[in-house]
Amino acid sequence: MPSDDSTTQPDADGEPTPDADLRPDDPAADVAPEIPQAPDLTDDEPGLAEELGFGGAEASTESEPSVDSELATRFWSLALLFNLALLAASLGLLLIGFERRWTVGGGLLAVGVFAFVRGWYRYRSVRKD
Repeated sequence: MPSDDSTTQPDADGEPTPDADLRPDDPAADVAPEIPQAPDLTDDEPGLAEELGFGGAEASTESEPSVDSELATRFWSLALLFNLALLAASLGLLLIGFERRWTVGGGLLAVGVFAFVRGWYRYRSVRKD
């Protein structure tokens, strides 16, 4: 006796029933994003890789830094100063806001603001040079 289930039985032409078309083989195939591939700069245009600073013969043999040591020292001192400013100001605000410790929090906030202002002026002097 044949089954009355139309989803598993082919119709008279031997074609699957329309219900079978509603279930794709891989539901994630249409949903998954396409991941773009980066072009390989070494094979296509060898001059482009060196122009952009990726690899090349001179890049692999270069042992000295390409940045002036005075500029690197100024950069790292400013980075430390701004990190100190951010840490002190945020910790001061947290102590004032949550713990109601106005003396310690206010002192840290003042140190943070002072460090930020000092860092800003030092940054502007480095930019002028």
